[in-house]
Amino acid sequence: MIMRKNTRLLNALIVITIFVGVSLYFAFFSGKSIMLKIDTEGLLITCSGQKDSLIKYSDIEDYDLINKMDAGEMISGEKGDRIHYGLWKNDTYGFYKAYYDPKIDAVIIIKTDKDIYALNYDTKATTESLYNEMGRIIAHFTQG
Repeated sequence: MIMRKNTRLLNALIVITIFVGVSLYFAFFSGKSIMLKIDTEGLLITCSGQKDSLIKYSDIEDYDLINKMDAGEMISGEKGDRIHYGLWKNDTYGFYKAYYDPKIDAVIIIKTDKDIYALNYDTKATTESLYNEMGRIIAHFTQG
């Protein structure tokens, strides 16, 4: 039992380390202004020029990985070649909060009771890795 708990903790720490590295890459090398921090309460999305968004693990009702995002119409935020963020609206999700690179063919959709989020990372593989670890991350931080 203790070994299993330590393994889960080690897995969570590995995932956190990977995403801190990706966030630092975004901050210093890619010119993007979106960073994600895996916090004890939830996923903290920091985007320059906007209020931070905290997606609490306990509020996540569903999450999915899609291959291509239909951006739809930007309501507020920024639409660029390598970044979409802010409030958007499309036919599939209605209003949603965008934090993704439209050139990456993988987007994680996170649904809470109040909002829908679309986010990804610098590569399809990194985005898929986060998606594959989401269940473990949520379970780790919501265990009481």
